[in-house]
Amino acid sequence: MKVPQSCSWNCRKILQLRPLARKLLIHQVKNGYSTHFWTNYWLNDGPLTQRFSENQIQAMGYNYSTKVSQFTDSNTCIFPTQLTSAIPELIGLPPPSQSKDLILWKAGPSGICSLKHTIIALSPPPAPIPRFKLVWSSIVIPRQRMILWSSADKASNP
Repeated sequence: MKVPQSCSWNCRKILQLRPLARKLLIHQVKNGYSTHFWTNYWLNDGPLTQRFSENQIQAMGYNYSTKVSQFTDSNTCIFPTQLTSAIPELIGLPPPSQSKDLILWKAGPSGICSLKHTIIALSPPPAPIPRFKLVWSSIVIPRQRMILWSSADKASNP
């Protein structure tokens, strides 16, 4: 879906982050009626469209609108052999239940979206600052360098 040009700059920038945010969603399959088999993040490695091209999917007789529920019976998951040989994670999936599929936020510890955990998940990790650069920079007074270095050395080598 294209980002509409009629919305505000802030809205456009947020909508441009959809591909990043989509990686933080995971579908927890219960009955499989609302989870797309090929395009949703319901397996650990991401959507199956990353492993199969559209031509391969069509050659197997499926399309992008295929739901997980099409491979379930009342109490078992029934996947064709061609799929289980190509996608070993399908073997041993729990049987379907009567409850609706859930969409969970992977960045949050409880599966609920929070701004704090989203920023942490999307931000790159801070670069480590080596001790010697911190202590031996030209900003630090020479006398304090030795004190800092000896205390840092004692702290790392008890």
